[in-house]
Amino acid sequence: MPAMIEDVGAVLEARAIARHERVLGLLTGGRDLTTRMGADPFPDVLVHLAAEAPP
Repeated sequence: MPAMIEDVGAVLEARAIARHERVLGLLTGGRDLTTRMGADPFPDVLVHLAAEAPP
């Protein structure tokens, strides 16, 4: 089953979440994630956040 990454805490724990035996993939809840980060949940903001993410 996929796991949803919807807040900053989940982003920080993404590796641990991905290692769970029942998790087959990770999905981001883009609107929830950006809103909880204090950003506007619009596509251009999501692209900007992705571009600024460290490798």
